[in-house]
Amino acid sequence: MSCKDDFSCVESLVCYENVRWSSNDSFCDCDYSYGWSGSECTDFSLQTYLALSLSAVPGLFLAVVIVLYSWNAKFVWQKRKITTERDLILVWATSFLSMIFFVAERSVRIAMLLTPEKNTLRLEKDSDGRKKHQFTPYDRAFQTLAFLFAVSSNLLMGTLWLKTVSGIEGNQSILSEIGKRQTVAAIYIMQAFFTAIFLWVVSVGEYRIGGIIVIPFVALMAGIYTYAQRKLKKILVKGMEEVGLNNPGEGGTSRIKLYKQVLQDISLTAFFVVLCLYATVICALAFIVLEFLEERNFSQPESISWSYVLADGVVVASSIATVILFFFANRRVGQGTCVKRKNTMKLNLTPLHNSPSL
Repeated sequence: MSCKDDFSCVESLVCYENVRWSSNDSFCDCDYSYGWSGSECTDFSLQTYLALSLSAVPGLFLAVVIVLYSWNAKFVWQKRKITTERDLILVWATSFLSMIFFVAERSVRIAMLLTPEKNTLRLEKDSDGRKKHQFTPYDRAFQTLAFLFAVSSNLLMGTLWLKTVSGIEGNQSILSEIGKRQTVAAIYIMQAFFTAIFLWVVSVGEYRIGGIIVIPFVALMAGIYTYAQRKLKKILVKGMEEVGLNNPGEGGTSRIKLYKQVLQDISLTAFFVVLCLYATVICALAFIVLEFLEERNFSQPESISWSYVLADGVVVASSIATVILFFFANRRVGQGTCVKRKNTMKLNLTPLHNSPSL
């Protein structure tokens, strides 16, 4: 049966036109991006099980983290009036909300994969002539909220580290040359711009444009983390050397241990977050390329749909980065760390005690 778009096909079948893996000009068949197969397109293939794994594994992990750490919310809220903790509390809150929406999005995606018969929706705002799953609006809504809060937590943490570097280095900071306040304001303006553009992308369904927009913002965040982590590492190493020279006794040793702990936390957080951000960029770039080459050319029976996998890779990489930031923020402001925080504030990283909390 020839077709001109998905709605020329009955039930959940979709239209394939001039695809490289078939000699037919156009025909109706199962949506192989989800891996559905069989005479009624209700059978599952390797692609379906791979897609289910990409949703179930990170979704379950995030759900466990949310359950285990949700009891910390009250304690964190009680610390909101502590000036040095406010930025970290915002990181904690935005990353926690992002994880909740990532879990919701992954749950909806599982429901989509398990109900191929519901792949019949027409979205008027989408002009591509393709059927969408009936759960697609929920999937998009949760994914949008998850990404917006993830971007917020990333930029908040990066901005916090930039503020800390500026507070420690004083007038010698690069930030002081261009104005710390102007730099932070510029980051917030970019975040607002990203939010507005991203919401527009979702409203019109232009996800190719969305991928193009995401890349420079992710690159910006990676640059902020790389710069701030290197500067903080230099400062902390110098601080350890000074403490060792000026306090050779037991007190100096305990302070050096605290320095090393803070240094390790910052280094590991920055390393893994930047790694996830680079993974996000790579997956987004590859996804955009496949989309422009027509992804259905690469979605065929009994094979892996790389377009689907790469799109999920963006989601999974972003969610992992969010979890890492959450763990860092929780370690610094969460319940059970108040003793460490008190001791850390006694490090006297001149003038660190006047800087935003790490």
